[in-house]
Amino acid sequence: MKAVALLAAAAVVLGASASEPAPTPLAVLRRAAEAPLRTDYEALQVLTVPRAEGAETLRVAIWHRRPATYRMEFLAPRRLAGRLLVDDGLSSWHYEPSLHLLVRGPSLAGAVPGKVVPLPENTTVRLLGTDVVAGRATYLLAVLPASGGPTRRLWVDRSTGLVLKSEASDPERGVYYASTVTRISFGPVPEELFRVPRPRGARLVELTAPSLGARRLSELARAVGFPLAAPADLPEGFRYRRGGVAVLGSTRAALLQYSDGVSTVSLFQVPTGRVGSPPGGEVLRVGSTVVRSYGAGLLRLLVWERRGMSFAAVADAPLGVLREFVSSAEPDPSLEARRVSELAQALGVSPDRVAELRDRGFTFRQVRVLLAGQPSERAGGSLTRAVVPSLVEEMERFERVLAGAPGASPGGR
Repeated sequence: MKAVALLAAAAVVLGASASEPAPTPLAVLRRAAEAPLRTDYEALQVLTVPRAEGAETLRVAIWHRRPATYRMEFLAPRRLAGRLLVDDGLSSWHYEPSLHLLVRGPSLAGAVPGKVVPLPENTTVRLLGTDVVAGRATYLLAVLPASGGPTRRLWVDRSTGLVLKSEASDPERGVYYASTVTRISFGPVPEELFRVPRPRGARLVELTAPSLGARRLSELARAVGFPLAAPADLPEGFRYRRGGVAVLGSTRAALLQYSDGVSTVSLFQVPTGRVGSPPGGEVLRVGSTVVRSYGAGLLRLLVWERRGMSFAAVADAPLGVLREFVSSAEPDPSLEARRVSELAQALGVSPDRVAELRDRGFTFRQVRVLLAGQPSERAGGSLTRAVVPSLVEEMERFERVLAGAPGASPGGR
C-alpha cells in the first residue's frame, strides 16, 4: 500500500509537470501573493514553533474569505484550545477563554498571506522543484537572502497559488518554524463564522497599533521629543524602511524598522530610565556594551543601554544580525557630526547633503555609494515578492498582549 501511495503522489506531480512549462520563481511568488485575494477556503494547519523548553506543535483551524477576512481557532495543545481570532479587514478580535478576555485591535490583514513588499536584488528566489502537500501538487520555492538571514521555503499550490506549507531556517537554529496544511477545501464560507465573538462578561482590552508613517528620522525625533541614533552601518542586505512612535505604557518610544526583504528588525529607542528591562535573559557582550538576549518564540530580543539611551532590537533573525545593530547604533551627536563632515570632505560634497541622506535612514556606506554613483551590493534596487508570514506571529503578538493584561498570569494561559 505504501508503494501504491508513493506512485500516486508521483503521478500527481509528474502528470501536472508534463502538461505545462515550469513558471519563473517570481511568477510563482506573485501568484502566491494574489491567491488569498481571490480564494475562499477552510483548512486545518499544523504549526511547529520554538519554545524555551523545545519545539511545540500547534493545530489550528482556519476559515478565509476573500480578500482578507479570516477566522482562526486553536485546537491544540490544551493550553491554547479555544483561543479565537476573527479579522474582518478593519479590526481584529482575539478571545482568550482561560482569562475570559477579549482584545480588539487593528486589522492584521498585512500579517496573513497576500502582502507584497520590496525584495532587495541581492535576495535570490529559486524554484527547487515540485512536491505534494495535503494531496495537492505544489511548486517548492526557496527565498535565499545574501545577508545570511533566515531562508524561507514555500510550497505553493499549483492550482490555486495558496501556500500550503512553509519553513524558516537559519544557520544557527536549522529549521525553527514550520507550517503545513493537512486538509483544505475551497468554496464559499458561511457568513456567521466571521461574526465578532462577544462572550458575556468578558473583559475588553483595546490595542492600539504603533504609528509607522515617518520616513525621516528628524520628523520622528520631533514626534517623540528626543534625538535618535541612526545605525552607522547595517548587516548586509538590510535597508531602512520606515519609522514611527510606539506607546509603551505612558512612554513614547521611537521605532525604526529595517528589512532585507525576508527579515524585519524593529529597533526601539527611548531615554534611559523611562522603561525598565525585562528580568532574566542571557548576558552577552558586544564590544564594551553589555546586552541581554531573550528568546520570544520565533523572535529574538536584545536590550542594551548606551550614552543615556535604552535600545531594544526585535527580529526573527540570527543573533549575528542583531549584534550588528548593537554595534552600529551610536547615540553620540558629536561622533555623528564628525563622520558626516569626514564623508562630505572625502566626496567633495556639502555636509548638509550627507546629513540629509542620513536623515532618510541611509548608512554611511550607502551614502558613499549614492553620492559617488557606484553600484553597491548593499544598496540595490528592488523587485516585488510575496511575503507569506507565519500565522503564528500573530499568536506570539497576542500572548505578549495577554502578558500585560490586568489579571493575566503565566499560569492562566
